[in-house]
Amino acid sequence: MNDVKSSSLFAAVAPAADEDDAQRAAEAGALIADGADPSARDEEGPPLHRTDALPRSGDGPPPSPQVVEALLENTGAPAHVDYPVTEGGPLPIDMAAVRRIAEETRARLSEACRAAGIPDDGDWLAERVRPEYESYQAFVAELRHDCDPDHVPFIPKLCAEALGDDARTNRALVGDQELGEPFFHHGDLIVKGHLDVAAPFVVTGSLTVEGCMKDCGPDSVVAVAGDVTARAVHTDGEMYVGGDIEAEIVYGYYNDNTLQAGTIRARLVIEDDHATIADVEAETHFDLDDFQQGFGDGVQERLRELLVDEVFGNEEDEDVEQLDQTLLFARLREGEKVFRTDGAGSD
Repeated sequence: MNDVKSSSLFAAVAPAADEDDAQRAAEAGALIADGADPSARDEEGPPLHRTDALPRSGDGPPPSPQVVEALLENTGAPAHVDYPVTEGGPLPIDMAAVRRIAEETRARLSEACRAAGIPDDGDWLAERVRPEYESYQAFVAELRHDCDPDHVPFIPKLCAEALGDDARTNRALVGDQELGEPFFHHGDLIVKGHLDVAAPFVVTGSLTVEGCMKDCGPDSVVAVAGDVTARAVHTDGEMYVGGDIEAEIVYGYYNDNTLQAGTIRARLVIEDDHATIADVEAETHFDLDDFQQGFGDGVQERLRELLVDEVFGNEEDEDVEQLDQTLLFARLREGEKVFRTDGAGSD
C-alpha cells in the first residue's frame, strides 16, 4: 500500500492518546499493509508475523477503514490515531458532519423558499450527501453528474463549513498544471504557472493563477468560493466563483454552461454564446447579444482596434479574418503582447 492510500485510511479519525500510541499504530498499520497477520502476535506484542491472508499491493483493493481499525485493535494499538495526510493525497471526509451541515442548509433553503412563495427543491441536497464517500475528492467528483448552476455554489460552502476554519491551509502548485482528476483544496491556492482543468475542481478559498486558466467542459466543473485572479480566463464549462474575477481577458465560450461570479474586472470580456451571471467592469465587454458568435454589428472592427493582428485568422470556409480564440490564448500563454496599446492590467 502506498503512502497516499495509507494516509487516507487514518487521517480523519480522532487524535492519538500520546506519541507512543501513535507510533505503535503507525508501525502496526505499516505491517498490516505489508501483509502481516494481525491474529498472530509475539508475547511482547508487535511485530506481527507475515501471512498471505491480506491483499498486497497489486493483488486487490486495500482493506476498508473499518477492517483496518479492527486489525489495529487486535494488535493492541489504538484504532483512532492522528495519522499525517500525504501532501496532495485524498483528504478524508466525515460524512456525518457533511450530512448534518447539509440538513441545516436544506432547512434554511426550505424556509427561504416558503417565505418567497416559490417551490422548495432542496431535496437534491439530501440526495447529494446520501452516498458514503471516502474523501473530499470523491465527493466533489460527483459534480460530473450534477453541475446544475443552482447547485454548484453550495458544494465549496458545504465542504468549507464541514472542515472548519482551523483546517484551512494555503497551498502553492509550482509549474504548469494539467488536472485530469478531481481536485479539492480547503483554503487559498496559488498556481505558479498555467492551469488547465479537465475534471471537477473545488477550492474553498481564493485561487491565484500566475498564468492563464482554462477549463474543459463538460468534463470540468470549477467551483471557487473566493476570488479568482489570473492573466486570462477561458471557460467553456460550468464555472462558479463566489468572489470576483480579475484578469486581462475573460472569454466564455459555448452555450451548454454558465460563468457565475460576483464581479468580473478585466480589460476585455467576451460572452461567445456563453451565459455570464456577474457584474462586469471592463474596458470592452461583448455580451451575448453584442457578440453574436463574432458576427455582431461592428464586433470585428472593434476587436481589430483593440488587439494585435496575430490573433486574427481565417476559418476554412471564411474569406474574412476574425478573432481566433486559439491564437489569442496561445499568445497569452507565451506572455506575448495581445493588446495594441498598454492599459490597465496589460503588458
